[in-house]
Amino acid sequence: MNTEFYNRLVFGGDGGVRADVNRYGQKDAIQRATTNGSDMFWFWNKGPITLKREELSRVSNPDGTLTITMSAKKPEFVPNKMIITGERTGLHLLSLRDFILYYGIELEEYYGEYFTPQNYEEWCFDNSEKVESRYMILCLVDLSEGDCITEEMKKKIKKAGGKKREGMRHRHSYVNPFNRIHGFVILTREHVRPYTGKKVLAISTIASTPFSDKKGVGSDMMDAVIRIARDCEYDDIILEVSNEYAGLNFESDDEESDDEESDEDEDEETYEGYDIREEVWYPTNDVMDIIAHELWRKTMRRYPSGVPYYNVDEKYIREETEKYFYAYTGFEKKEDDWKSPKLVTWMIVPGWNGEQMRKVGFGRTSYEDEEKKTPVPENPLVQEYGGENYQKGKESQKKLIEWYMGFGFVEDPSVHLDWQVFSEIPYPTLRLNFNEYEVGGYERPTGRGANLEKKIKTKRMKCRYIDENKKLGEVNWEPCC
Repeated sequence: MNTEFYNRLVFGGDGGVRADVNRYGQKDAIQRATTNGSDMFWFWNKGPITLKREELSRVSNPDGTLTITMSAKKPEFVPNKMIITGERTGLHLLSLRDFILYYGIELEEYYGEYFTPQNYEEWCFDNSEKVESRYMILCLVDLSEGDCITEEMKKKIKKAGGKKREGMRHRHSYVNPFNRIHGFVILTREHVRPYTGKKVLAISTIASTPFSDKKGVGSDMMDAVIRIARDCEYDDIILEVSNEYAGLNFESDDEESDDEESDEDEDEETYEGYDIREEVWYPTNDVMDIIAHELWRKTMRRYPSGVPYYNVDEKYIREETEKYFYAYTGFEKKEDDWKSPKLVTWMIVPGWNGEQMRKVGFGRTSYEDEEKKTPVPENPLVQEYGGENYQKGKESQKKLIEWYMGFGFVEDPSVHLDWQVFSEIPYPTLRLNFNEYEVGGYERPTGRGANLEKKIKTKRMKCRYIDENKKLGEVNWEPCC
């Protein structure tokens, strides 16, 4: 899943689309500059960033040889590689792996931990077969130079005492490179058991940092997710609206008996479903804790009284981040009946300049007419979907739900009741179905949360690229259609 998203993100065009056969009946991966049917043209293991060494000195020795001193590997953007930017914020869309690679040296200096490959470890981009998984984490990143603290925050830091000053710098300044991430989204490819061919993307977490002065971070992030999911031929995007009420009266998953298990058993369970490679770089436990904590901090919100709260546990973010880095495949290994759906169908059609390959049917399953729709009980129990706890939770997130609806999402209880994707906790489940909304295109509905014409609210995304002179250019990022 992360491969197709990453290819679309980095290469554009048909980068996120893979055909079943080419015009000669051969298995083919349809991408830019791709004529060979090998998987090497799908799993490129290439991204917009590369590591290069610079020559520091060159000394001629008496024996006629040269002694050349090279610098450590430094990250830089590859010329002509695209970098998607949000129209509202101007922030750049990178995968979490790319962010870690680009700012790895600064992260190591700040935290004193290794964020980059050591010794013989191999760095893998998100389109490497060695880290292919059903998880993807995308970030909106500020790539500008300097600490970029607002003038108001600079004044507050200057007035603060020693420890408080350091805490404020840690939360707001780019001295901590993680503060360059203004928003992030965790995505998963889901297996819908009743409809094994349906291609479904779940938004596990989407958040924008409360410490940013940028406006529209979440909207730019949602724009990108919808665009890429649509171009990668997903049927649906689904999500749960988490809240503090829906989970009441549910027992914790952490039973006391779990604590009594041996370390050996825990290790075996921890790595079940993961594809661990000895030669690949993975974050250490300490580095994983840092990454998860910094992402979790960005989910903080405040009550009107000013008291902070989190709708997501730090442990949950830690688990999702680990699954992303450790190439978790999960259902593909546990579900024997799961089959990867066709991403797209191709056919030969006549064109003005000869025969051409065209996409047909968008590769989607269109199961909507066959879907089971279990109704919400008329008198649900307190802890059931539609019950008292559900109603309290939904009301507490009313504005957030309206925001989702503005992008084309609608509440669909059957996602919770019939799809067997999420947990039993009755969080409101929202769904954006591309088969239903495709006709509406990408036009913005009027009013907050309005969706009367069933049109998806997105803005045109921008695509920036680094040219041969290392200057930043900009073009529109057109959807693949």
